[in-house]
Amino acid sequence: MWSGPDTHQRYTARDLPALRSRANLAADVRALTGHVLPLEPDWRVLPERPHRAPGIMAS
Repeated sequence: MWSGPDTHQRYTARDLPALRSRANLAADVRALTGHVLPLEPDWRVLPERPHRAPGIMAS
């Protein structure tokens, strides 16, 4: 995920062209589209704390 529209734009301008040429998209894909969606922080589901295997102590 990108942190915002500016980082997505930088990716599409700088990194995507080289990736597209390496992937030979013309042979496999007719169109490529996407959207930047805002995330609602209140909807995130995060674990309360990392799970550790029994017997392993935190350092």
